[in-house]
Amino acid sequence: MNKDFNRRAFTLIELLVVIAIIAILAGMLLPALSVAKSKSQQIKCINNARQLGIGLEQYKIDYSDSIPPRSLTNQWPMALKPYFESQNILMCPIDKFTNNLVETNINKANRSFIINGFNDYYFDTFDGDWDILEEPVKASSIPFVSETVIFGEKASKSKHFYMDIFEGKGNDVTELDFKKHNGGSTYIFIDSHASYLKFPQAFQPENKWAIISTYRTNYNF
Repeated sequence: MNKDFNRRAFTLIELLVVIAIIAILAGMLLPALSVAKSKSQQIKCINNARQLGIGLEQYKIDYSDSIPPRSLTNQWPMALKPYFESQNILMCPIDKFTNNLVETNINKANRSFIINGFNDYYFDTFDGDWDILEEPVKASSIPFVSETVIFGEKASKSKHFYMDIFEGKGNDVTELDFKKHNGGSTYIFIDSHASYLKFPQAFQPENKWAIISTYRTNYNF
């Protein structure tokens, strides 16, 4: 009788030890799994950005090197729609949108990206005449095409289509999510390549959202 009781007690202790070991291993593995998931989302985001960059490059070929002009009705998603197959490339997988429907009007579709409003270019080129904002910018007129951002990741709640560096504190402060992926974010540049930059690499030592050299240095974080 005592032998049977001792055998059962020992088995219970073993079970508790196994449970404790599993709990310790789970505690060690869960952070690693979380990092792996985050890395996977980051890779998916930059792949979407690359496809968007390819669409931009095709648009520039078709429209004499122009970047989609600012518009109140034909915003950049509508302008680039013929150059990508799925609306999903407009989204970062880390963003959780409540509406997952495919929109007929792509300007209403879920999106994670915001386009450069080129405020400093228009201000410097047209002497502050903001009525000219719908005049398309030529990529060839931008001196640092591989170092100037055309698209970045916006804050998930932002409704802005255009990143206006001169609006209020600057949309680079109020409308962007520059730490979305492990302390950094995905960017697409004027030459259409996509890259991941840790914060504050997109803003220091130069603000890569600005075109004119003066503003690249004066509007950095």
